[in-house]
Amino acid sequence: MRLTHANKDIGAVQPGEQIELTASMKIQCTHHYSDLEVQPGKLDIVVVPGPDPSSKYEKSTLDWLAAHAARKETDILSVCTGIFICGEAGLLKGKKACGPRGMQAQLRAKFGGVTWLGEDLRWIQDGNFWSCVSILG
Repeated sequence: MRLTHANKDIGAVQPGEQIELTASMKIQCTHHYSDLEVQPGKLDIVVVPGPDPSSKYEKSTLDWLAAHAARKETDILSVCTGIFICGEAGLLKGKKACGPRGMQAQLRAKFGGVTWLGEDLRWIQDGNFWSCVSILG
């Protein structure tokens, strides 16, 4: 998983290791999510970009994201398939959200209790949670 704040690329891998995203994109991790510097209350914005939708995540990683989302002063920005991480972390229940347009049926089946708007909107904000269909729209 890659989560970003300013110039921090946060992941479940060790700093210096590569994090794979969709479209064959890779970035280099600068902080492990367990680092004190990136704990809840330390970040204003967490960007969750798109991984392979079939990826699996450690419970502690998902708990870290959920703890940030629980803080009203921290905005969570989900991009494209980042919505799958947000769903696995329990951030979507009762929310309005967007995800990749071609995956709306899959998202509806996997994450209930969400008002899916990706077929009609490019992005939506619901409280401190922001989501979009993709970078390219």
